[in-house]
Amino acid sequence: DDDDRFQSLLRFLDVIVAAPEEGPLRSAVSRAVPGLRSGPTRILHVEDDADLRRIVARLLPESWDVVGAGTLREARAALAASPFDLVVLDLGLPDGRGGDLLDLTGTTPVVVFSGLEIPPDVQGRVSAALVKSRASEAELRDAIVSKANSLLPPEPR
Repeated sequence: DDDDRFQSLLRFLDVIVAAPEEGPLRSAVSRAVPGLRSGPTRILHVEDDADLRRIVARLLPESWDVVGAGTLREARAALAASPFDLVVLDLGLPDGRGGDLLDLTGTTPVVVFSGLEIPPDVQGRVSAALVKSRASEAELRDAIVSKANSLLPPEPR
């Protein structure tokens, strides 16, 4: 019946996602199945200020894997290399506009944290938008953690 097929599919996906190597199949399944998660929450933080990247990483749960990118080029490479659960994005980067990455994030949620005012067209494409001069550390942490937690699959019954 349908429930047995669904359970078989879930077991199959568990085997693929639990594979020790990050291969193309595992990466494709992770991108294709929303909410499918293996291992720690993965955050891509695109920010040219290395000190701020370290501060934000310390605000988040220690078990999370926070990958930093200081330029558009580094961010593009990171997004192409492996999936992320969430992207934290600065709009002002040394090699261009951070908003240019929105077309590359696919269905991955984005939280903008920028010193620049967030244009309405960008606000409409992201999960949250915070201006650095007006947001506290707690507000930033809460925006990231609440969005990441909303992506968790439901608890098994």
